[in-house]
Amino acid sequence: MVVIGGDSLGERGVPPASLLQSMGPLLEVLVTQLGVRGDQQDLGKVPLQRCVGLIDTGASHTCVDERVLRGLGLQPVDKVASHTPHGVGERLVYPCTLQIPGRPAVDLARCLAVDLDSQGIEVLIGRDFLQQKVLIYDGTRGNWTVAW
Repeated sequence: MVVIGGDSLGERGVPPASLLQSMGPLLEVLVTQLGVRGDQQDLGKVPLQRCVGLIDTGASHTCVDERVLRGLGLQPVDKVASHTPHGVGERLVYPCTLQIPGRPAVDLARCLAVDLDSQGIEVLIGRDFLQQKVLIYDGTRGNWTVAW
């Protein structure tokens, strides 16, 4: 079983539970074209983007900032209706691979392109990524764990 975890430490004098509540579970995510694995990325054979990701159990699909997807030279394969608190909008769909550094890569055939620029993140990690994993969110202690 592969386990990763994190807390929201980083600001002096602020309890980890308060930081986790205000920032959410953040982690580094590598985004690249569908089917690419870490050894190919390390050799510079394909483009790769290091991103800040937020685990979002409210998102049915993983969302990646459209600038990241276009910067990697990926091409959309579909358009879908996306339901958000702001209403329904149309989103482009891209296939891509996500990898948490040092962990197994996850191929996602349907990542939604969104504008996350104002959020300070580039990836919303949705339930499609989490579906074969165990997520533990410990708000009391201010940490989280994902295992697969």
